[in-house]
Amino acid sequence: MSDRFRILDLRRGAAGKPASQKSRFPEQCSWGALVKFGVPEAKNSFGPQEDMMLVSGRLQRMTANSGDRALGPRRRIGALSRLLFAFTLYALTMLTASAQDIAAEEAEPVTQRSEFQRLLDAHGIPLTLPPRGKAILVNIPAFELIALQDAAPVFRSRVIVGAPWHRTPRLETHVTSVRIRPTWRPTPSMVASGEYRDRIWPSGPTNPLGLAAVRFEPDLLIYLHDTNRRELFAEEMRALSHGCIRVQQWDDLVAWVLNMPLQTVHGLANGNKTLDLPADPIPVYLAYYLRFPDDTGTLIEHPDVYGLSQSNAIASSEIQLSQGHLSCAGLGPT
Repeated sequence: MSDRFRILDLRRGAAGKPASQKSRFPEQCSWGALVKFGVPEAKNSFGPQEDMMLVSGRLQRMTANSGDRALGPRRRIGALSRLLFAFTLYALTMLTASAQDIAAEEAEPVTQRSEFQRLLDAHGIPLTLPPRGKAILVNIPAFELIALQDAAPVFRSRVIVGAPWHRTPRLETHVTSVRIRPTWRPTPSMVASGEYRDRIWPSGPTNPLGLAAVRFEPDLLIYLHDTNRRELFAEEMRALSHGCIRVQQWDDLVAWVLNMPLQTVHGLANGNKTLDLPADPIPVYLAYYLRFPDDTGTLIEHPDVYGLSQSNAIASSEIQLSQGHLSCAGLGPT
């Protein structure tokens, strides 16, 4: 505080007062001090708490000395007014300081862009990743999934995406849960095409969803999942699914999403129970980038598998998300 409350000792004979000068107050004034605002006394530089302790002490002695008749009512009221003013300013000062401290603690720290984000920016790729926390990016033309922590790649995995006639949609969503040992039911379009019978496939390694499926927001029948045809990951052109994304490193993905040891994931996946495990709302980007850096930072050209001819574009899919067309499966009962 630049201006402090100061206790002026106005008793007769105080230092700095000429001895011949008559005191403003009678000698019988036992408490002998008033509070005055804004007096610069460098040698008595107190903090706010020390100031108020002095003020409080004077007030207690003043109010306790009921026998003091020398101090008139007007001066007593004036002193009380000054004390009230001092307490009010002190309280406001403390409240302001507390509010500033809280605001400073809650303020978001200035974060630096990650090296990977700077690489994307340098190549003109219009993708801004969350600077903190986890995120999942699936680049459809690259047939690749990238798990990210603080906008930096943690691991990459080959994926299988939707065929050109069953396109994986371009969208932004988030993880909601993971189903271990899912059952599976074909979609109406699959049944109508004669490709599958309308029945519930039991859980296990022969299930089309494999041993685990990472689920997105409700009513979105697009998943990141294992598969019963893992040999297809060896193919270079991997636009082969009905819209879902089959993940080669499904177990690493599940362990990372759930913050669970890989050994625990394997134990649950090879058990005999179907489980729905809640997960943090990790952002998921299903994107379509024809030019994108690989794990060495080299910019790679990818084939335009859907014939969109829009390099470096993320947008909501122009294809309607419907159970009958853009979905790889319906999860069966647990």
